[in-house]
Amino acid sequence: MGRYLEAKCKICRRNQAKLFLKGDRCLSVKCGFEKRAYPPGLKGQDALRKKVSDYGIQLKEKQKLRNMYGIFETQFRNYFRKAETIPGITGENFLCFLERRLDNVVYRIGLASSRNGAREIVGHGHILINGKKMNIPSYLVKTGDIIEAKSNFKIKEEGLPVWMEKIDNKIRIVRFPKINEMATTINENLIVAFYTR
Repeated sequence: MGRYLEAKCKICRRNQAKLFLKGDRCLSVKCGFEKRAYPPGLKGQDALRKKVSDYGIQLKEKQKLRNMYGIFETQFRNYFRKAETIPGITGENFLCFLERRLDNVVYRIGLASSRNGAREIVGHGHILINGKKMNIPSYLVKTGDIIEAKSNFKIKEEGLPVWMEKIDNKIRIVRFPKINEMATTINENLIVAFYTR
């Protein structure tokens, strides 16, 4: 079973947000969301005028985040349940887990133009963690981890998340990300409300 069976542009349109699922194409004039910024289907534009329930708003925010990171529902929910059991604010803990996924880190440091592309790079064994091959996209990086690419991938020079540092062409995880350091416009409180309703 594939991760997604529908076009990625439709996912963005359904979520009413640009989720950057197609990498550089999302920044070009070919972006499907820019061309048609309304939900897919014949009644897409009419759907924007309909009143949505609180549950619908919470569900939409949850789906938007899940699609953004490209995670199946079971794993996504498991991250949330784990976030509830550790000290701190549940919503922030939850987003931190998602940011710490290796596929997301590979995307954030510029080795791939999308998280889907990053997942492939990790899955094909191109990434080393502390000198050892790691081909599990869901691996959660830890403080002190050193990340490098086996092949000729180049880590970006600018725009590196502040919770990482670049050493030569390697990345060291300095600490875990804080809520205001995550490049997302998600309202995590809506997702907390969805799972705790």
